[in-house]
Formats: sequence, C-alpha cells, structure tokens
Amino acid sequence: SMVGSRLYATSNTGNATDGMQSILSVVDVTTAAVTKRITVPGYPFGVAAITTGRFADAKVYVTSEQHGNVSVIDPRAGTVT
Repeated sequence: SMVGSRLYATSNTGNATDGMQSILSVVDVTTAAVTKRITVPGYPFGVAAITTGRFADAKVYVTSEQHGNVSVIDPRAGTVT
C-alpha cells in the first residue's frame, strides 16, 4: 500500500553556466506529474524527506556532494535554507 503521495528526486545538472545549481523535483505519484521544481545548490547526492507526523511533506533534506552541506527545503513554499 502507498503511504505518501509525493516523490522527491534530484537532478544533478549543475554547471558553470547556471551557477552550479541543480533541481529538486516534487512529483505527485498519483498523477506522475512534476508539481514543483526547486533550485538547490551544488551537486545533490542524497535526499531524505519527513513523510509522517507534524512535519510530513514540510521538510526535505538534500546533501550536496560539491559543498559538503545539507540544505533544508520546504517543498510547499519552494524555499531552501
């Protein structure tokens, strides 16, 4: 059975012409549609999302292979901290 309705996936497309930025895509798994594309720094390497509880689908963590850091993303607002 399906627990969540969203899939979070990164594309490692950063290059010098776009300021070394890549994309976190938010996908609605019931329709297979990309509902949002969020710019993330560097080369994304790993993604973790909170899918239950108070912060369900409110926080997604993306690691950057290039910068060695973790970005905290609010997928609803499309913001990166």
